Amino acid sequence: MNAKKNTDKQVGISPKNLLIFCCIVIILVLAIVLGIVRRDPAVRADAALKDTAPTVPYLGPIQVLNGCGAIGAGERMADFLRSKNFDVKNIGNAAERNYPYTLVISRVKDMTIARQLGASLHTGHCVMMRDGEETYVATVIIGPDYEERIQ
Repeated sequence: MNAKKNTDKQVGISPKNLLIFCCIVIILVLAIVLGIVRRDPAVRADAALKDTAPTVPYLGPIQVLNGCGAIGAGERMADFLRSKNFDVKNIGNAAERNYPYTLVISRVKDMTIARQLGASLHTGHCVMMRDGEETYVATVIIGPDYEERIQ
């Protein structure tokens, strides 16, 4: 009867494994905290604008270009933006008609209007492309997703 069970042995985490576990947890917490703290303020502003559309946007001339080829898309987009108090001054066709999504382009250094447009259209596709002419403060190039953007 030497098959006696050893019930005196303790089951648990060794101090070495506990130390390793604690180090991993501390590293993960630091990575999360530093990731949030070091985020670009513009990224935080974009995230805030996604959830809340502007009520009274800064007025400036806006250009709307049809980049998807759908008939009447430019007029529908312009009507939507005007209903949101944007100052649409020009509606036309983009040079290409194969844009994969609706794009908002800031034509001036201050991207406030472009971000407001992006928030109203529920899109984060906002870029700055200055061409030296500041006829328009922003251009909206309509992509095939425009119908969901104007609802």
